[in-house]
Amino acid sequence: MIQKYPCHDCQSEDVIVFEEYERLTRVTSDCKPWPAGGSLQLCRSCGLLQSGVNPFWIDEITRIYAEYDCHYQSGGVDQAVYDPKSGQPIKRSDKLLGTLVERKLLPPSRRLVDVGCGSGAFLAACGQHLPGWELVGLEQAAKYEEKIRSLPGVVDFQPVSLDKLTGEYALMTMIHVLEHIPAPAKNLATLSRQLVEDGVFFIQVPSYEENPFELVVADHSAHFSGRQLLRVIRAAGSHATHEELGWLPKELSLVAAKCGTPEREKPSEAEIEETAAFVRQRLQWLEMVSTEARTLMAKKPFAVFGTSIAANWLLGVIGADAVDFFVDEDPGRKGLKHCGKPIIRPDQIPDGATVFVPLAPAVAASVHARLSNSRFSLVVPGL
Repeated sequence: MIQKYPCHDCQSEDVIVFEEYERLTRVTSDCKPWPAGGSLQLCRSCGLLQSGVNPFWIDEITRIYAEYDCHYQSGGVDQAVYDPKSGQPIKRSDKLLGTLVERKLLPPSRRLVDVGCGSGAFLAACGQHLPGWELVGLEQAAKYEEKIRSLPGVVDFQPVSLDKLTGEYALMTMIHVLEHIPAPAKNLATLSRQLVEDGVFFIQVPSYEENPFELVVADHSAHFSGRQLLRVIRAAGSHATHEELGWLPKELSLVAAKCGTPEREKPSEAEIEETAAFVRQRLQWLEMVSTEARTLMAKKPFAVFGTSIAANWLLGVIGADAVDFFVDEDPGRKGLKHCGKPIIRPDQIPDGATVFVPLAPAVAASVHARLSNSRFSLVVPGL
């Protein structure tokens, strides 16, 4: 029997444990295969889908972060996101900033802290697109400190935990950070003390509803749907100022202002059961993808589409030796190698190849619609 752990957000012990989860191979958020294990549970009291935060998980994330390497597949360049119809790429940071400016969601004051700034991709984009802003980076590790301090507009870098952040800010950005932080509501409330009166958060997290592969990221302590993200925001004493969350495929993006009064909302039993059933279906889907890939990898040449989360999770299932090459549309990865195998563009796929597409279902279907070709076999799991 798998052990239950108290919810790390509301401390309730009333949780549903998904026992089938421990069989699944996992992946790190910096796109490296990671062995099976860990735990996945759903809190009946606050509705948060989460990893069991226990000594085993803490040991795992300590090892993961000790060797963390942001965007290593493209030499540190910010990853591209794609228009689902055209497939045209744009840097994620540029897209997010463009949307914030276009929708007039930026606060009037001009001081920003990027919480969990990593190697500085978002701060670099801010320096380019937000002239006159004072930019600050917060990251516990000092690995990229020199690089971040050299970026245009950066006035400070603080290599501390988020509860040690100093200064006041009009904008706090958290790009793919909140899902890494245990007790997200409590920690957002802590950060909100540094927001000026008319300041706002900008938060982006992956959506497990759109992207099942997000569930097997070993260092994510929480997994969000739109409903669950909004519930955490309210529990932190904030509220969303812009209702539309789907700025990018597979992601949830929101701007939130503090309102001062935390509101813990207990989900209905019907919602909990619906969520649990959905999660089980997603875990079964991941098992199906594993089985289908093992069946197809004997066909040569065999390739995997992509070099990010899903592709590297699959490498943990089938092994890098099973792959002859990778296919990626990201221009930052053109002509490079991954796991010693070449990365090629779709128009370079050789005749007769089998290309497996382990992407979020909607994204994989879009890739199939755009790139399906009689010269090679483009295989979308379950399609």
